[in-house]
Amino acid sequence: MRGGGQLNLKLKCAFTLAEVLITLGIIGIVAAMTLPTIIQKQQEKVAITRLKQTYSILANAALMAINDYGTVDNWCSISGNYDDEYWGSVEGCSERQKDIMIKYLKNIRICDGISTYAKDACFASEYKNRFTESIWRVDYKRYSIVLANGVSVYFNSSNGDGYGEWWCKANVNTGSLNDAQYQRTCGTMVVDINGNKRPNRDGEDLFVFKVYRDGIAPSGREVDKVWNESFENQCLGKRYYGPGGCTAWVLVNENMDYLHCDDLSWDGNSKCK
Repeated sequence: MRGGGQLNLKLKCAFTLAEVLITLGIIGIVAAMTLPTIIQKQQEKVAITRLKQTYSILANAALMAINDYGTVDNWCSISGNYDDEYWGSVEGCSERQKDIMIKYLKNIRICDGISTYAKDACFASEYKNRFTESIWRVDYKRYSIVLANGVSVYFNSSNGDGYGEWWCKANVNTGSLNDAQYQRTCGTMVVDINGNKRPNRDGEDLFVFKVYRDGIAPSGREVDKVWNESFENQCLGKRYYGPGGCTAWVLVNENMDYLHCDDLSWDGNSKCK
């Protein structure tokens, strides 16, 4: 030490390059494990919000149409009560339901004449379930429209099993009779909440609303107990799988947990454990 002074030594602590790389590697692994789950949950929240908005839009439009035109069974018929063969058919009645409903739906695009395979088609050419089974295709594209929020809607006046004599005999809250909620409907409205964009899978972007004399209701409700349309058999795929069985579950329970577990039921678990 010069001049009797003291030498101050300051020790600096630092990570080695190897330690930094190890830490970054651990962070990357954790992110890779958790980020997909976070993204999926966010996508599900967006889907739930979009479906709720669509239900509100369609339900309000249906109520206004019924107020002006009477109950849906007065709009048309597939029970053979019309002299004109077309307007007394499923095709004619589907078109009639669409024509009345669009009067109460703003800023829409009608898909008449647009190929199912075109980029601007209302719906994708095919829809599958999460078990990779093909479950739905658009049969008559002229009954399809796109709402202002980008949701596609397809009108189909066919009731359960096509029983014309029972067509459109039930109200939204007709009761617990199985056939009342299935064979006595006035048809369905199939929706794709993001248009023809992917994933094009039932219960993720494809949902169904059932049309009754006095309004619409989501498919797969607790009262929908007919084997080929119940939540357990359709949405969970436990026996028969058709489109739309997850719709009511999403709106009532505000989750899409059926994508992650299969022990859900209306009288049991409302979310994954």
